[in-house]
Amino acid sequence: MTAERGALFQLGDGEIRGGHVCALFDGADDLYAQLTPFIADGVERGERAVHIVDPSKREDHLARLGGAGIDVDSATDRGQLEVGSWPEFYLVGGRFQPEVTVKVLKATLDAGRERGYQATRVIGLMDWALERAPGVDAIARYETIVDADLRSSTDAVVCAYDVRRHRPSMLVDLLAVHAYTLIEGQLRKRTSRGDPRRRILATAARLFHRHGIAATGIDRVIAEAGVAKATFYRHYPSKEDLVLAWIHDPATRWFDVVFERAHERAASPEDVISAVFDGTAEWLELDGYRGCPYLNTISELADVHADHPVRAGAKAYLVEIGERLGGAAASAGADPAIGAQLQALLSGGIELAAASRSREPIDAARSAAVQVMTAARRSRGRGSGSGSVIAGG
Repeated sequence: MTAERGALFQLGDGEIRGGHVCALFDGADDLYAQLTPFIADGVERGERAVHIVDPSKREDHLARLGGAGIDVDSATDRGQLEVGSWPEFYLVGGRFQPEVTVKVLKATLDAGRERGYQATRVIGLMDWALERAPGVDAIARYETIVDADLRSSTDAVVCAYDVRRHRPSMLVDLLAVHAYTLIEGQLRKRTSRGDPRRRILATAARLFHRHGIAATGIDRVIAEAGVAKATFYRHYPSKEDLVLAWIHDPATRWFDVVFERAHERAASPEDVISAVFDGTAEWLELDGYRGCPYLNTISELADVHADHPVRAGAKAYLVEIGERLGGAAASAGADPAIGAQLQALLSGGIELAAASRSREPIDAARSAAVQVMTAARRSRGRGSGSGSVIAGG
């Protein structure tokens, strides 16, 4: 099953010899208007086609291909066309794990060559990222890894996003990590891969959080960020400088977002602490139960001096978390000193949740925190004098 001509993919108004494409479309009709010619051309040339779609829309997908003149049955029977579903590719085991999906993609492309196909055209319909599945917030990390792997590929991988459904801010980030963009039939090549300093930091953040600081070498960061060694050292003279930047990076400060959302969700100050624990459980699920990067860092650096800049920076953020919890307790009518107790419950719940890959320890910690808050408010009420008691009787 070898294509008659060399692999040169016509996509929109341009051509590519392979690589990573972000296709933005406005609804299903626009999607098929832009991509059906690309699909039909590949089938005609004898190239392999792999599509990953919403399982509930598989039949509609095949019907649209058939309506465009593609002999779906014949292409499927001979193994040239494979239409898979999100659970088989992106959401294996009900969760999204970037490294797992990358392995599946690599195996898919390798299988095409093993079967004699000169090229494989992969199209992934990316609305799975809107599902409430653990890990889906790591989609940018996945796209970054895929882009690095496909830089010299002779296969084409198209990630299709519906602009009606995905957040504009997320789409902007994703456009920056694709070699090509297809919008309204216009194919554009990325002229810049973005700020190298930020790209280095984003790559390091993924590796530090995934593998730990010690296990992540500078050479790996340089390779996966796609920068020259001189560029790396111009921005980060040492590994310690890079780790410190990660520790202080707003993207690493996970509790900032959780705390802000807890205030947005809480119906009253008394509900904020419960909302913090609920938000932490959601964050852990979406992050794949990797735990708190600050707790992990302090644990990893347990044998270094307490004044080590990285360890001190991680500890400072944990102190800040405790102070915020104390402030929330005070706003709810409790002694702010119980912030330390609340943080102990939260930290213990995070560690156990990471170890068990389950939110149950956070839920148990939440129940205990509610009891602590209730007891603290009652104690403070009694300590304020007898006026409230007299007023009540």
